[in-house]
Amino acid sequence: MAVVSVIIPVYNVNCEYMNRCMESLFNQTFKDIEIIIIDDGSNEETAAFCDLQKNIDERIQVFHCENKGVSAARNYGTELATGEYIMYLDSDDMLLPHAISDGLQYIKETNSDMVIAAVIKTKPGESVSFPSQENKQYHIYTKDNMDDLRSYFLMTNRTEYKNVKKYGYIGRGPCARLIRSDVAKNNPFPVGQPLGEDVLWNMQFTNKCSNICVVLDIWYCYVIYGSSSMRKYYGNREEILCRYAELLKKENADFIKENVLCYAKNLAMEFYTVVSCELLSEKCPMTSKEKRKTVKEYLNKEPWNVLNKKEMYRKLSYKYRFFLFLCRTGLWTFVLPILIGE
Repeated sequence: MAVVSVIIPVYNVNCEYMNRCMESLFNQTFKDIEIIIIDDGSNEETAAFCDLQKNIDERIQVFHCENKGVSAARNYGTELATGEYIMYLDSDDMLLPHAISDGLQYIKETNSDMVIAAVIKTKPGESVSFPSQENKQYHIYTKDNMDDLRSYFLMTNRTEYKNVKKYGYIGRGPCARLIRSDVAKNNPFPVGQPLGEDVLWNMQFTNKCSNICVVLDIWYCYVIYGSSSMRKYYGNREEILCRYAELLKKENADFIKENVLCYAKNLAMEFYTVVSCELLSEKCPMTSKEKRKTVKEYLNKEPWNVLNKKEMYRKLSYKYRFFLFLCRTGLWTFVLPILIGE
């Protein structure tokens, strides 16, 4: 049984990028790992490339399954994992060589259930140079101060976590984390929730972990492509995010009751994506008049109506107060395309 299980969900990935991903695992300074590749119903080329990996390194296992989405694939890999600790890696991203060894050091030194480190962004084909990993600092979150970490996951409002060694940031995705296996197995990813699933997953850990360690160090290289789930047109983004808000409120009722402003700020960010990514998309079939009417209707119903409360509205940043003013007056269809370059 390996010490660490690395789980890689794969779906129709560019084989060149996946090869670079695998190389980053082979180059880890800590070697006692098992590598679990979950082929989530990929095309023949990608599926065959996954199978070839088993011939390269005996630590690799490949499992093919029906396409059910990345959350289901990660859950399947988590069930199969035999390691004492679990780490998630996307098939087109990379780990820095020291990531696993450092993660083990911190998880044992701090007796944490999960260790979180920073991510650095790059573009496809772009050469990557990593900053020095010296002078590492970390913060410990326990039951007494876990609300600080919950607030960050909802609002990403801590400057120190957005400028890790000038290049990196503490993300809300499942990567750049080392997790105790028993804890990971009891906190599955939400399936069927394509937006907000990372926040929901992270909030689960803040509710169930005794200790979480956040390291101000960079472990992970995230490759950014032209299209992402943030900008993707769903056709029902508002409905998806309403479900997200419902789950968030249900599973974090006490926190939200005590920190309703934090909840409102998160909803303001999400509502902005409904308008800018969905209604302003060229794929949206509505007329401008229909869009203006729809936005006003959204703001008068759950969960978005919390943004209408004066005590909430006044405490939002200027950016979101201005955005909501445009939504209420209907001016957003004229102003936002200019501001965001649509």
